[in-house]
Amino acid sequence: MTKPQSWSTLRLFAVLSLVFFVTEMMVMFLLPLLPAMPRWLESLADAGLMILFATPAVYFLLFRSLEQRVEELEPAQEKLTESDRLFRQMAETIEEVFWITDPGKNTMLYISPGYQKIWGRTCESLFAEPRNWLDAIHPEDRDRV
Repeated sequence: MTKPQSWSTLRLFAVLSLVFFVTEMMVMFLLPLLPAMPRWLESLADAGLMILFATPAVYFLLFRSLEQRVEELEPAQEKLTESDRLFRQMAETIEEVFWITDPGKNTMLYISPGYQKIWGRTCESLFAEPRNWLDAIHPEDRDRV
């Protein structure tokens, strides 16, 4: 079954269509009765009426569905924000070091605060040079790492 909001949109579209139809009929039947009106003026009146009545219909048919989609996404955005908050709370309170990089390991996306405490280097230095941490590893152990 269709949602109540969809019914109101459908009703509005029906009313606008009816108004447009009645106005068009008036233009078609009344203009010939008026003294000679140039054809270009009649076409201009038709185009103006179409724009006047079509604009709300376009809004309600196109943009209303976008509005509904945004409303559907709001709870997901709230959950994502909460998940991010919980991750940061956990990451900033543990003493272990972990980081998140891009797949090529060329860009650091996240570094836990424990990096500064354990490695004695700033997180900013690792953001600037993502492979900087390798310098602290003994040359013989680097192949294993």
